[in-house]
Amino acid sequence: DQLHERGLMYKTVLQVRIILVDIFEKAIVSEYMTKNPAKGATVVKGRQKERRVLTVDEQTRFLQAAAGDWYEPLFYVALLTGLRQGELCALTWDDINFEAKTLSVNKTLIHTKDMGESKASYKVNPPKTVKGTRIIPLTDETVYALRKQRAQYEWLRSQIGTRGNLMPVKGFENLVFNTRMATPVCERTIVASIKAVIRRINKNRTDGEPEFAYFSPHTFRHTFATRCFENGMLPKTLQELLGHSSLEM
Repeated sequence: DQLHERGLMYKTVLQVRIILVDIFEKAIVSEYMTKNPAKGATVVKGRQKERRVLTVDEQTRFLQAAAGDWYEPLFYVALLTGLRQGELCALTWDDINFEAKTLSVNKTLIHTKDMGESKASYKVNPPKTVKGTRIIPLTDETVYALRKQRAQYEWLRSQIGTRGNLMPVKGFENLVFNTRMATPVCERTIVASIKAVIRRINKNRTDGEPEFAYFSPHTFRHTFATRCFENGMLPKTLQELLGHSSLEM
């Protein structure tokens, strides 16, 4: 009930209940308990939050404010491909075919601390769904952004060994997107970079102009899907591009 009141989504609260049921079942097997109290807990399916999608004007304003930013190419690729954050961060240059103008999605990157580890580390996992492995065609604008990123990548690699503040991670040298410190990009990095651009927009807005609302990195994916529908793309085609396991999703 408290999680529901805090505004957490139905699916999240349901997952918490599933975990609690499993925990208490293990406790019964270990003879710590005789009853599973979580089985009697019901999860209220409340109203879903409206997903944030950038309007065409917001998308234009955001990209204009991001011009020259270290993560400008990343923003373009995210908005023009609809990749999940982990898929975007896991891209390597082997996944990009500039001649065919295609991008291969075959893995996802996470930054997490597993049990027994003293600190978080980068890990490569398979795509989120079976449909997650896919080939995405690239627009000329996306190819341009990736070529711009390639030049930035090569400049950064040339600095390794000459600058003491660079910290490349072994095994992840071929990633398309890196931080200024030559480390892999993770969700926290994208969140911070989006906030920096939005602060810039709000700082320079004219009198009477409304504040630009903050959004999460996943908004890029929602925005891509919305632009596709606005331009007449068939739902089945979009399902394939997004790597969703079902058309309903």
